[in-house]
Amino acid sequence: MGTTRRTIKPRPGALKSRLDAARVEYGAITNCPVRDVIDVISGRWSSLLLMALAEQPHRFGELRQLVPDIS
Repeated sequence: MGTTRRTIKPRPGALKSRLDAARVEYGAITNCPVRDVIDVISGRWSSLLLMALAEQPHRFGELRQLVPDIS
């Protein structure tokens, strides 16, 4: 016996209607707290520091040694 896969076809405009509903419920997309987080971590050195901190906790001086070009 073979199994049949059923493909789900998205309805036209489904994503737009979900986005519109989210805008009504949560407000304008500019008020989104995720955007604030992305603005902070998208800085020049943030990704390098986050990679170092993901491995283990570091003191400030250790971070400066790990990323020597940071100002």
